[in-house]
Amino acid sequence: MLSLVALLAAGLLWGCTSTKPFYGKWQGERTDILKGDDSPTANTLRIVEVEIKSDGTFVYTSAGFPATGTFRPGNGGLLLDVKEVMGRSIESMGSSAVSQFRPLEVRRVNDTTLEIRDPGGVDRSWIQLKKVEETATTP
Repeated sequence: MLSLVALLAAGLLWGCTSTKPFYGKWQGERTDILKGDDSPTANTLRIVEVEIKSDGTFVYTSAGFPATGTFRPGNGGLLLDVKEVMGRSIESMGSSAVSQFRPLEVRRVNDTTLEIRDPGGVDRSWIQLKKVEETATTP
């Protein structure tokens, strides 16, 4: 019985600590979209951002469209389960939308770099994201 309790405690500890290196704001861009076009629209379409929060939620923005949900350890990194896009639940979009949205995959490269990909999206390539340093705010 004691070994079962120890195993469960170790599993919970691993689950809590394994996600910590992913916390924070990360930003990158798709390099293959509208090459050579530096217009504000093209720049918005290229930008990919994710904020992974310590409360188990995330905000992912791609091509200007925000998505939110929860994350869990998986595939050697994190799996981000999208629950809402632009404030609208996936379930409210119908069964085809539910089947289309597969978990986003995130893997850690090093302390300042992550990679993310959407296995259900049109572009399924890995996108490199760099950690965004948070600026201190004064009261």
